[in-house]
Amino acid sequence: MYFATNMVDRSYRREAWCEAINSRCGPFITTFSSGDFEGTIDARRIAGLDCARLSQTAGESIRGRREIELGGQSDYIVILQLTERSTLEQNGRTAVMGPGDITIIDSARPSRFVFDRKTVHISLHIPRAIIDNTGIDWSTRLATTLPPASAALVGTLMRSSFEQACGHDTEQETAIREALVGLIVAGWRCDSADRRTPGFPSTTSLLRTIQNHIVGQLQSEYLTPGSIARQHRISERQLHRLFQGSGLSVCRWIRQSRLDRCAADLIDPSQRERSITEIAFAWGFNDTAHFSRLFRAEFGQTASQYRAVATASTPGDLVNVH
Repeated sequence: MYFATNMVDRSYRREAWCEAINSRCGPFITTFSSGDFEGTIDARRIAGLDCARLSQTAGESIRGRREIELGGQSDYIVILQLTERSTLEQNGRTAVMGPGDITIIDSARPSRFVFDRKTVHISLHIPRAIIDNTGIDWSTRLATTLPPASAALVGTLMRSSFEQACGHDTEQETAIREALVGLIVAGWRCDSADRRTPGFPSTTSLLRTIQNHIVGQLQSEYLTPGSIARQHRISERQLHRLFQGSGLSVCRWIRQSRLDRCAADLIDPSQRERSITEIAFAWGFNDTAHFSRLFRAEFGQTASQYRAVATASTPGDLVNVH
């Protein structure tokens, strides 16, 4: 199922968005920021699990006791932030999500999402029966973020599984599902032990600071490991060691972040008049052929094919929200 607010009349977009979200994720109370609202939902099945990539402009979504009682799915939802920032609150905790961060929530508990600007994230629904019997008290993990190393592994598998959602046989789907759930469970199981390791908080804090710096500089073609290290007064060797612990090299993290933003712009209705080359160059790429090879390797299709999936959909798709 694919739905975009530009499929419907401007005066009906907010109402249509609420209908689509509530049908896909269960009842929410949504508050919109001023100005026109834009959003897309690309829902797929990966490894037998419901998954969706959502893009939306600023706003707030709240799921309270009343909304929970009204029905909808009662799953755990693993959320991978792809672009910009969002804040998620549940069970007395707050997760501030940046690109590459992963958190988990329980759809049977009240929750609050805040999007300060246009963001893109992937949500993966895991049935309770699969994850409740893993020996973890999930109430203590809700609205917490996976350590960087685990997030890199889980995020890579979530992204690749989503982009190649079709074409797997039953045996492959079972293997992918077991790998996803296994990495998710292992990441949060190890999280408490990791946080007791001497030096963990300072190392994680420095890595997050550097990643935030990179996100703010993605549009610069002069963003390099050397310039990043100098900015944070560490050696390049230290920088590479920090990112080794996250599961991705510095250059790979930069490249992946840029590709994510290009992908978000390619399916953004407001960016439709911009060429693929213009979008790529705006996010720091300076060679069209190189960008094309990287994009295809990352998303399994060309940038033009990726954009065509969004633009070719029709308003009739909205009825297939479940």
